[in-house]
Amino acid sequence: MITESLESKFNFLDTRTRIEFQQNGRLTGSKNFPITEIIQQNGMIMSVDDINIALSRSNYTRGQTSFVMGTTGPESSFGVLVLAMIGETTARLYNVRLIL
Repeated sequence: MITESLESKFNFLDTRTRIEFQQNGRLTGSKNFPITEIIQQNGMIMSVDDINIALSRSNYTRGQTSFVMGTTGPESSFGVLVLAMIGETTARLYNVRLIL
């Protein structure tokens, strides 16, 4: 569980799909940022503007350190890469297989 004081200082981003996030449990206070929605049908990564829109839908707070987690290491790592693409360089990888 993430306390309110931690939530106000950090982003806890969960890169799993929306279904996994909703049905398979989640860390209370975490924000869903499904990596599968960042990749376009042609295999390319969304534009920076579209990434920012997706993050705002997730209630992401810019400028806060983010802890990125997901089902697999590559999935979480991709989340950190996407944050770096928009200039958010304080993201930290929480490399764990997220099964709740």
